[in-house]
Amino acid sequence: MDAEKKITARMLLRVSSNQQLDADGDLGVQRRIVMDYIKVHDEWELDSEKPEYYEGGVSGFKNSVEDRQALQDILADAKKGEFEILVCYKDDRLGRREDEIPQYIKKLASLGVLVYTVRDGCITPQSHIEDLLNYIRYWHAEGSSIDTSQRVKDAAKENVRLGRNQGGNAPYGYKLEFSGEYSKHQRALKKKVIDSERAEIVRYIYDLAKTSGYGAQKIASTLNSDETMRSMSPNGQAWKSGTVRDILRNPIYTGYEAYNRREKRNGQFIRLDSSQWVLSEECNESIQIISPDLWEEVQELREHRKRQIDTKKEGNGHVQTKTSQYLALLDVVYCGYCGKKLTNGSKYNYWTTKDGEKRRSVVGYYRCQSKQQGELCEGKRTYRADNIEPNVFDFITDYLTTLEDNSTVLAKLAETEKEQKKVVQQNIKGKQKALEQMKKNINVLEESIPLALCGECAFSAEELQEQIRKNKEKKTALEEEIEKMERDLATRYSEAAEVDKFVLQIPEWKEAFKSGSVDEKRVIVNRLIERIDVWEGKIRINVRVNLKEFLSRKSSYEPTIPYIPCSG
Repeated sequence: MDAEKKITARMLLRVSSNQQLDADGDLGVQRRIVMDYIKVHDEWELDSEKPEYYEGGVSGFKNSVEDRQALQDILADAKKGEFEILVCYKDDRLGRREDEIPQYIKKLASLGVLVYTVRDGCITPQSHIEDLLNYIRYWHAEGSSIDTSQRVKDAAKENVRLGRNQGGNAPYGYKLEFSGEYSKHQRALKKKVIDSERAEIVRYIYDLAKTSGYGAQKIASTLNSDETMRSMSPNGQAWKSGTVRDILRNPIYTGYEAYNRREKRNGQFIRLDSSQWVLSEECNESIQIISPDLWEEVQELREHRKRQIDTKKEGNGHVQTKTSQYLALLDVVYCGYCGKKLTNGSKYNYWTTKDGEKRRSVVGYYRCQSKQQGELCEGKRTYRADNIEPNVFDFITDYLTTLEDNSTVLAKLAETEKEQKKVVQQNIKGKQKALEQMKKNINVLEESIPLALCGECAFSAEELQEQIRKNKEKKTALEEEIEKMERDLATRYSEAAEVDKFVLQIPEWKEAFKSGSVDEKRVIVNRLIERIDVWEGKIRINVRVNLKEFLSRKSSYEPTIPYIPCSG
């Protein structure tokens, strides 16, 4: 390398809240400090074309590396060799996830990029011990975030109890205005005020729920039928049943602030029972849109409606089974109008004969999710299975008769399955590699305990033991995940073998498909058909194969089959 050529450096700036984005706020302070740090190193030069990456209002604890665009941009530019040094203000600006950030730093190192922080200097590990210390560094960072998160939750509960606004976006029916008060950080605080036009829609929603007994789907459809009310939906396009359901559940409309109505589990938000909610002690009449009595009445009506539906499903003592077992096309059928996948909308009918014998039957329906949720869709809400499936089955049986012979079928099936199996096995191999690395980390941690007891380690024995415990828990979880993947793989190809056996035993595929069970039909349908789009009076079938190249991965063969439309 030319001795006069300087090393190219870039900055990563991140703030976790939008309020810190101001030029004089945390982002501006970070920028000045990091630039001064780079200037101190004579051999470095700040990249003039692309000096920095920044993230605004992004949590380094809640968001994974793959979901943070700035980190992905850094990785992409590192692969191109555009820079050699990445500088942050502190190590937590990279993130606070113990299981991801150390690996991310190692990945940058493999691409020739070292990571520095103003506080700690180079944090790219140069040895296995430094690798371990880096891992523990981010273990502490994640633990600190967990503690901070708990303190924030406790403070939020107390603020709600006292009736204070919790920030964030205003619920439907409200807007935010400056309250005239300031936080301890001198940020202007906002308060909720009633949006008179949208508040009327909230009252109308509650009125439909109480006086008409409408559910969320019916209310959404009613609102969408009026052009003005449809344009006043949260997204300005159409009301959804989920939005209506949220409005009907939210006690804020009675003047009471609420907290802990849901929590995040495994990346998804779960609604909590009302007994777990934290409500303000006093009613704020300035934000009250409906009375508490009306809210309680609607909750009781909705609960009663739910109990009625559950009772009906029980079928007078009959054991309720999944209706999806009656639908052979469920995995590949879509609404031709909105493009959404059709779901199971089958219904049970119950009756008692003159002899007192209880009977039950199932009517198969494919249901459009858009219609079900009250969204705009020109199609129907449900399509009877006995109007769709016979036409599709006729096509499949005719199609199967055109295949030259079973040996060709099996050869192509085997080729396709082999490719899919290879992908799954590679995923398992990657998990096993991660498991081995985790075992090595545990061994290193255990070997470091004697050093900690002698005072020759930066971390105490208790800290190392806690880290060992957490790693062993993750190791157990990963072992269980690998075991499940291997079990699913074995099950999957056992099913494939059953299909092959099924083909060999019955020479005529046409007769086999006609006489097979719904599950057997479903397996064959999924093998042969990529997608089925349904309109009123028309079906389009996209097959995975064409007649010239049986079971090839691509096909443009899309026959259109008419069928008799049904009502409902």
